[in-house]
Amino acid sequence: MMTNGRSTVSKDGARAGFVIAALLMLGVAQMAQGGSRLFTGVYEAQTSPKGTLEYEQWVTWKTSTQADPGLDIFDFRHELEYSVSDNAMIALYLSDWRVETGGAGGSSATWKNVAVESIYMFLNPSVDPLGISGYLEVKGGDDRFVVEGKVLVQKNMGKWVAVWNGIVEAEWEGEGLDEQTGVLGETAGVSYEVTPALRLGVELKHEVECADWSEWQRPLLYVGPNVSYRKGDWWTTVTPAIQTTNHDGEPDYVVRMIVGVSL
Repeated sequence: MMTNGRSTVSKDGARAGFVIAALLMLGVAQMAQGGSRLFTGVYEAQTSPKGTLEYEQWVTWKTSTQADPGLDIFDFRHELEYSVSDNAMIALYLSDWRVETGGAGGSSATWKNVAVESIYMFLNPSVDPLGISGYLEVKGGDDRFVVEGKVLVQKNMGKWVAVWNGIVEAEWEGEGLDEQTGVLGETAGVSYEVTPALRLGVELKHEVECADWSEWQRPLLYVGPNVSYRKGDWWTTVTPAIQTTNHDGEPDYVVRMIVGVSL
């Protein structure tokens, strides 16, 4: 349907588009040749061997908020990752940017930020009963500065891998960076090795925002299955997720695909 020159879709249309895109991405995943990342929203505690250099391309599609059912958001991230030792990794987000289309506000393309990320593994899940790592990320962009810390916990159980991340994030936004927001959250995932190249699993994301660190907002929860396929120097992981908390201002459906290649 066209409204004021803009295309809008019904909830059923958005849901159908979500399912079709998820199936297409899963098909792409089965054709790709891939590497090591088991989830798209959960970071594993296991780090790569020293000297590993990898490029990751992220694509995230978010669609259909209750306030704006026709909205489609496409987020893109270009990441370069390097293992400085067997226990330490650093990464550079070369650029994060966004395209919005189909919503009440029309279409737009926006550059968001660049970022640096570091992970240090204290305990290795391959040799220790439990894997534990620390994560730090710093983002900077136009009128935006973010610091995010995580604790990464991983348990390997034969063909099963279970991971949990605890998250604390501080954001400063606005022309003078005077708008402050805190975020407390967690992500978790379970993955099963079907074949040496193919893994299937499920993951979730749960978070709560706190404006000015004093006004808690409604919690937000996404849950969805994932597939990871890897072989040789290429890998890809895909997660279609659905919002289960009926949060008016957040997308009902999110599909994320990450493709990586060892350099």
